[in-house]
Amino acid sequence: MNRPQIEPRPSALLPFLVGLAPFAYLVWRFRFLTDDCYISFRYARNLAAGHGLTFNIADAAAPVEGYSNFLWVLVMAGFERLGVPAPSVVHWITIASGVLLLAWVSAFLVRRVCATRSGAVAGALFFGTFPPLALWSTGGLATMPLALAVFGAFHALLADPERPRGLRAGVWAGAAALLRADGAFWVGLVLLAAAVRWLLLRRPGLLRAILTCAGVLALVLAAHLAFRQLTYGEWLPNTARAKVSVSELSPELVEDFYRRGTNYVVSFFLTFTSGLLALLLALRLLARPAGGAALSSAIVLLGTLWYARHVGGDFMTMGRFLVPALVFLAVLFAAAVDRFAAASRRGRALAAGLIAAACVLSLLPAFDRHPVPYELRYRFHFRWNKTDGMLSERGKWAEMKANAERWVVLGKALQGHTRPGESLAYGAIGAVGYYSDVYLYDTYGLTNRDVLEAPLRIKRLKSPGHDRTVDVSFFANRDLTYAGASTTPADDPWSVLPPRFPRPPEEHPVFVYELLPLDEAEGFPPNLALLLLRPRR
Repeated sequence: MNRPQIEPRPSALLPFLVGLAPFAYLVWRFRFLTDDCYISFRYARNLAAGHGLTFNIADAAAPVEGYSNFLWVLVMAGFERLGVPAPSVVHWITIASGVLLLAWVSAFLVRRVCATRSGAVAGALFFGTFPPLALWSTGGLATMPLALAVFGAFHALLADPERPRGLRAGVWAGAAALLRADGAFWVGLVLLAAAVRWLLLRRPGLLRAILTCAGVLALVLAAHLAFRQLTYGEWLPNTARAKVSVSELSPELVEDFYRRGTNYVVSFFLTFTSGLLALLLALRLLARPAGGAALSSAIVLLGTLWYARHVGGDFMTMGRFLVPALVFLAVLFAAAVDRFAAASRRGRALAAGLIAAACVLSLLPAFDRHPVPYELRYRFHFRWNKTDGMLSERGKWAEMKANAERWVVLGKALQGHTRPGESLAYGAIGAVGYYSDVYLYDTYGLTNRDVLEAPLRIKRLKSPGHDRTVDVSFFANRDLTYAGASTTPADDPWSVLPPRFPRPPEEHPVFVYELLPLDEAEGFPPNLALLLLRPRR
């Protein structure tokens, strides 16, 4: 923003360090691996071992693209090839991406957005105290590297309209497109923001940079599409096809689909009310003549909210679909605070109050404390598979973390108690698949094309991304070794059976149960057994 300098600009180090302290604490507090990341890890492991980009080794001749993050799989495969397991290194990469993004944003605020120290510190603190940004700097997915790549493209095109760098923006844009199947959408928002800036400024260099970036992105997308078609015989990844599309739903369910997406966005801001504060301040900022950084950031942010609503949301915790745009929410908050701080002494006091309020409102949900009553937040809940209440976002994180840890144990147990060539029908295929060599039939259809061919009979929508599923009986005509698997207390194995497991009489007409004690000396928790559900032949 072009305005008189009110006070000496700080170095970028000051806001960075101020934001880094809470960010590091939240990363430590929420560090985890989600089960979905292990799907990519199994692809990476198989690629590193020479089996190609396939989930089940037996499917190498006709593989299925059950991942949405091509470049991320390649990076993990590189480590697997070096003998470094992906789960042991992935946190270092994602946390480093988050720290680098915080440092980059801090420098951008100091040099291009804010005329006051308060504004730059406000943006860095907003970033550092906002739980979704810290949490998704872990998790094992490419979420934070994607956010870094999107900001890289934005910065190269829009940080300095006098010297835009189209080729550099194109490299970042290509990385974003390869890090997630929908990464090109965020790059499209950046290009839209750059086009709006060009219409306002009419800088020929900016237009050339936009066209260069778009050209590089087109080449990357074309090459990736050609690879996908040659490798998998598809134009879309199987993960995208496995999600229910609006065209498959009845008119009543279409309305519910968009309502669920709206709830996803509204629920996010009712949980993280500092984001709502920043959004309201941004709207006030944009109601007056605003600098290019604010307008461009608003375009990316609002486009992301539209996208999250129109894809029906996401089941994962803390607004994962919104993360690539949250850095632009921090920029808008910084710009709004900067305008107050630059106005007068009273404005500086108001700016300090806004910074304090945003920090408190950001940190409260990390401790499961919420200014908005449960009843109001429940009106906008979006995980409709849960009918006995609503998990908070912190509660959902705890559930995802515990489930993944439990499935890691199950995968290791299967590796030690199954034979090559045996198969299992299962839904949570990530950690179970990475830690075992069992052939997996995925009931959600991410790694099985035939699930997508089953008639879609949906009477009501469930949690986003989990609307399409089949029962284990769908695979009855396969040579299925196991219809289910679970870990259970060795001294009371029937006490914690999953709901899909039938209660076993002595002679069950359909299934045979196998109970295998797990050895504590092999690293398993005490009093634990592996329970396998085998179809009766």
